[in-house]
Amino acid sequence: MYNSNNIEETIRTWCQDEGIYRIKHKGDELAKRNLFIFDIDYPYNHPHPVRMQVFVPKGKDFVVILCSTKISPIHINALKSNNKIVQNFIDKFLDKMYLLQVDYNLRSNKNYPDAWAISDRIFFDGLTKNEFYKTIKKIFNAQMYANLILNKACMFAKGNDIKKISNKSFDIPFYG
Repeated sequence: MYNSNNIEETIRTWCQDEGIYRIKHKGDELAKRNLFIFDIDYPYNHPHPVRMQVFVPKGKDFVVILCSTKISPIHINALKSNNKIVQNFIDKFLDKMYLLQVDYNLRSNKNYPDAWAISDRIFFDGLTKNEFYKTIKKIFNAQMYANLILNKACMFAKGNDIKKISNKSFDIPFYG
C-alpha cells in the first residue's frame, strides 16, 4: 500500500524507467500545494511529446495525471469568427470527455474557450504500474481527441490563418 512517504519515489522510478520523467517542480506555487509534482513527456522518445503533470495534492490519497492546453492564436481567431464554431467545438468536446470518463475544465474568459485541462486520478489503494500507465494513455488519448475536435471545428472558419491548420497536424504515431 502506498502512502505519502513512499509514493513519490515509486512514481518517479516508474517514470524514469520508461524514459518519460522530465523535471520535479520545486519552490513554485504548484510545489507548495502538492506533496510533489513532476512533469512528464509522453509518449517516450517522441519528437513532439505531450507534456503532462503527475502530482499528489497535500493531504490526499490519490495521484493526479493532468494535461493542460492553451488554445493557439490561430484557433482563437477561428473560434472568434463564428459562434456556431464555438458551440460545435464545445458540444463535441464535452461529449467526448464524458465518453472517455476524464475530468475536464474548459476555460472561457470571453465568448470562446482559450484553454482546457484534462485529468484523471488514481487512489493509492488501486495504484499499480499498469493502472498508472493506462491512465497516462487515457489522458494522452483524450488530449489528442480534443486537439482533433478543435481542428475540425476551426476548419469551417474563414481566414488566411486557417489554411495553416492541417487535418493531420495532430496525428502522433507511436514511438517507443
